[in-house]
Amino acid sequence: MKYQSMDAYSRHKQLINNYCLYYKGSSLAEKFKRDDSKDKNDYDIIRENHKFLWSAEDISEAEKSWDKMIAKKYYDKLFKEYCIADLSQYEKNRIAMRWRTESEVKQGKGQFICGEKRCEKGKGLESWEPKKKRNYDEKLPEGSCSEMCPKEEVDFRIKNKLIHPMETETPFLQMRRNERKATIQKMVKEYSRPAADKKLNLKNIRTFPTLMKTVEYLLSIYENNREDSQWAHVYSFISDRFRSVRHDLIVQQLDPQKTVSLLQPMIPFYLEAKKKCETLKTSAYNKKLHNSELDECFSRWISAAKKGVDVDPEASLSF
Repeated sequence: MKYQSMDAYSRHKQLINNYCLYYKGSSLAEKFKRDDSKDKNDYDIIRENHKFLWSAEDISEAEKSWDKMIAKKYYDKLFKEYCIADLSQYEKNRIAMRWRTESEVKQGKGQFICGEKRCEKGKGLESWEPKKKRNYDEKLPEGSCSEMCPKEEVDFRIKNKLIHPMETETPFLQMRRNERKATIQKMVKEYSRPAADKKLNLKNIRTFPTLMKTVEYLLSIYENNREDSQWAHVYSFISDRFRSVRHDLIVQQLDPQKTVSLLQPMIPFYLEAKKKCETLKTSAYNKKLHNSELDECFSRWISAAKKGVDVDPEASLSF
């Protein structure tokens, strides 16, 4: 009667308890020990299913397999802008490559420090990427988005509550992220790392007039919000959105005159922001990343200016 009134789990627990009380001894634990010889942890699953590049077929297949789904989630968290290479067997024509982890991004490995797995050199580095044969009859990519933030991104970020404080009516009022209400007119396309498997959607690439409008809008935020208490939000927003502008510029391979027009107003901001961030010890400020963005602006501006385009002498003298 006692066992009949119990559910299956309680009955099992009671029987095992009685067995353990009756048959005492050290070997008892071994009898009930589960065989874990074939168990796998997350690392084992990722190691078996990881790919350096995922095709559309691989992605659709991953949706049907739990193991591959875990590997794909890990892959999505990697930073696919620069990769790390193992050249220990290059003489055998064998080179291993993998994407960077978050700690390597913060360290600057592969970007400011040599991308070879064991090398720590930080000077005299050059970037390498596979050269793509250009078809000169092929038209250059041309963006069609006329808003500072594409509708697709607006919808996604509002739905997932990914609104920056500067995209709200009260940017300097302390609020939790899920409490922020977006003002669509203030939303600006955020920077996302280009990935090797990421398909380019020209509907999300802004036209040159829209990029100019965006740069002017961001600089107006900088000019109108100079107080130290406002700086952290202002800096994190403008530096990220400027980076996104440069991405759209590069994707479309805009001509030198347009390149100069977009980059020239950014340079004074980076120069002034560097000093202010270091004085205020701004949490969003990363010295290596900031210097890299400043160097990128300068180098692209100089390269375009050398091609005989019109440069505003007063603006160029300011930096």
